Amino acid sequence: MINKIQNSPITLFKKQIYSPQKNMLVFKGNNTDRFIRTTANNNTQVGPSSFNEDTYDTFTGLKDKKTLLRTIEKLISSKSKKIYLAMFDIDNFKSINEFLGYKTGDEFIIEIAKIIKEEAQKENFEGYRFGGEEFIILGSNSNDEKTEELCRRILERFKKSKIIAQFEKEYIKKCEKQLNELLEVDSLLGKIKKAEISYKLLSELAKTDSTLLDNSSFKKQLKKSRKSYKRHLIKFTLFAIEHENDSTKKSTLTELHKKLAQEKPKNYKKLFKTANILEHLLNKYENQDKIQQISRWLNVHKKNKGFSATCSIIKFSPDTQKSPMELVDTAGEKLKQGKNQKKGEIYLKTS
Repeated sequence: MINKIQNSPITLFKKQIYSPQKNMLVFKGNNTDRFIRTTANNNTQVGPSSFNEDTYDTFTGLKDKKTLLRTIEKLISSKSKKIYLAMFDIDNFKSINEFLGYKTGDEFIIEIAKIIKEEAQKENFEGYRFGGEEFIILGSNSNDEKTEELCRRILERFKKSKIIAQFEKEYIKKCEKQLNELLEVDSLLGKIKKAEISYKLLSELAKTDSTLLDNSSFKKQLKKSRKSYKRHLIKFTLFAIEHENDSTKKSTLTELHKKLAQEKPKNYKKLFKTANILEHLLNKYENQDKIQQISRWLNVHKKNKGFSATCSIIKFSPDTQKSPMELVDTAGEKLKQGKNQKKGEIYLKTS
């Protein structure tokens, strides 16, 4: 039987696994599993996932993007009066991966896929994984009220999920910890820059006009600026040593700290040279964009009282002039607009 199908398109798949219990030959591809079932008389029958029919996302078990677009095309050519398409997206999913890790991000994906599948089936809708953290449900012969209610149930179940809730405290803790560190660094960098400007200005003035050093007030100010600059540099270096994970960089920072501690404040050229090396190593800490991003993530999380997802809904009729992909794009654009206004809400639009 296997020889008969070796020249078929199925040989494009990477792995072939025969299951004698199910009398089935399973073909494993990158994103799709297909099978051929053998009958008692050794004839082959292409199963439910044949090459011209539904394909599935192997990670979640939902139907995939290819099947979604093909199904929309079929519905457009049918006599359905109304067709509903709702797109779901996990809010701030990037932050979940960043602070909780990709393994946890995968658990979020699997959980919302499970919720979507279970709830969609109750209303004769079908769930699809469009890509990444984006999911779609598709159904016909429904109405606005039922479709919105279905979407609300999905969003509510996601927010109340015990699997999702268990990561709540850890997420807040890690977000706040990194934000506080970035704010502390931002404050230190500001003090260093202020002290550096003062130190350079006074030192250059003393170099060009030696008579200024006879002025006790100027000498006092110069000495103070030098000490202030050195003190802030040392404080920042200690902070960096404490938070550096790379052993090589940690060793380099420790050496720089020793040099700074031994350097005489009046030898400003050597001090500046050391400071430049330090600044080059620690430029990753100076990140206003990161501060704003984490602050935004925390604000959204607190506003929504936990993790949340956003949904947009469009409805269309078979006489639509849009292609399946254009319809999905319409739902995607509506989703983006919704995310810019409110989170965890439903946005209904007729297209």
